[in-house]
Amino acid sequence: MAYIIWHYSRAFGDIYNLWKNMTWFLWHFFSFKLLLTNLFAPFKRMGEAREARFEPSQWIAAFIINSIMRAVGLALRASLLSVGGVVLLLVFLSLPILMLIWLILPLVVVLSFLFGLGLFLEV
Repeated sequence: MAYIIWHYSRAFGDIYNLWKNMTWFLWHFFSFKLLLTNLFAPFKRMGEAREARFEPSQWIAAFIINSIMRAVGLALRASLLSVGGVVLLLVFLSLPILMLIWLILPLVVVLSFLFGLGLFLEV
């Protein structure tokens, strides 16, 4: 009887706390806040420095290289954000499914036991 009381009362809170911890972990693992604030930063801070004097060819070369590094950084961060978003969405949507499974699990155990004893008609 104590198991049933635990199963249908305290366990729901424990499952919710586990889910909450998992979402917190994934939010920090994928560093959503940091990735969004540095979305257009160059990849690994790589870039071309310009000289003090104005020379159009060096300025254009530095502009192109810096633009490419920013595009690479954007692509990598956007892909990481999208993967993290999908994983976070899956974990977010798993809570109702997990709660439903937790509700019917004792019934599944009892029915499996009864089927094993042959108390139901065989199909």
